[in-house]
Amino acid sequence: MDLGKKIRVLRLGKGLTLPELAEKAKVSKGFLFQIETDEKTNPSLDTLHKLASTLDVTLAELLEKESVKAKRLVPVEIEETLKEFLSDAHKAGQIIPEETLQALYVLQHRKGRAPKTKEDWRYLYETIERVFKGK
Repeated sequence: MDLGKKIRVLRLGKGLTLPELAEKAKVSKGFLFQIETDEKTNPSLDTLHKLASTLDVTLAELLEKESVKAKRLVPVEIEETLKEFLSDAHKAGQIIPEETLQALYVLQHRKGRAPKTKEDWRYLYETIERVFKGK
């Protein structure tokens, strides 16, 4: 099933009209109509993520993939206390694995209580390493 048809089926399954889904997902009605009716429409991942979230499915389910692997995150800015933690770790000769570094980059943008000190970052780093290494 093509992407537009899949979105339409999911939308109808949720009992949503096209304008309702567009409003909830914060995309234009015209563009959503185009996605649903024109196989050549190529929406951005941001738009697809908004639609998937609103339809209560994962991006992988929406794209009918087993999984979707994100590209490596390269942050525009790094929070100052995270920089301090990374600098201290580097000075101590500690090598932070790429997957752990990626997790830390993501955590600097989390909602709720964010890490405030380099000690908070060290605690998160150690916790992530224990999980990744199964310790």
